[in-house]
Amino acid sequence: MSGKLLLLVAALIGTAACASTADQRSAAAARDRLRAAMQTPVATREQRDAQSRLLLDEVERAELERLSLSQVEAALGHGNSCRVSDLCEAQGFGPDDWYYPIGAIADDKIKQLPTLIVGFDPHGRVKRVFTLRTH
Repeated sequence: MSGKLLLLVAALIGTAACASTADQRSAAAARDRLRAAMQTPVATREQRDAQSRLLLDEVERAELERLSLSQVEAALGHGNSCRVSDLCEAQGFGPDDWYYPIGAIADDKIKQLPTLIVGFDPHGRVKRVFTLRTH
């Protein structure tokens, strides 16, 4: 290989590595925003719908499909068991899958929060993600 070709190959590899690192940082930041949104008080329909839009925006960036159960737990916390959720069952999730309400109900008028459901395969890897939007 000529020197120029080697430099070109090295530059392409370096660019791919930088893009991958940037993508990983972007996904981690999206997961951080989702985790923070879970704690946000929701007292109005407008706040609930803002949480719903945030969920849809961030779940795409969060790249949850690439994670293991332990990575999901580290990023979002231990989810609620789908064992006790009619929503999970209605969407075809199993008892070992997890769900996350996106917000904290701060008024009795709010009956349903946007919800993230994460399904795992038998090896503990994310196999499916579902979002319940409220807007």
